[in-house]
Amino acid sequence: MSIIGMALFFLGKQYGYFVAVPKIRKYIIQNTLIVLSLGGLVIFLPRVQYILVGLTATMICYVFLNFRYRGMFIRP
Repeated sequence: MSIIGMALFFLGKQYGYFVAVPKIRKYIIQNTLIVLSLGGLVIFLPRVQYILVGLTATMICYVFLNFRYRGMFIRP
């Protein structure tokens, strides 16, 4: 259920940005693929506690990936 919840969270969050901000669509697709791939790898960890920590780390990775296009919204 955690994996499904994480996937739905990312897809739902990314869809709004994908529609509203066409300028960053390439980054949105890249970030989504990276995060869902990491989430897919995390499910192979041996214990449930490790999986939950891995999902948390995946969400933190998502935040850092979003810093790549942060400067696109700042006007000079």
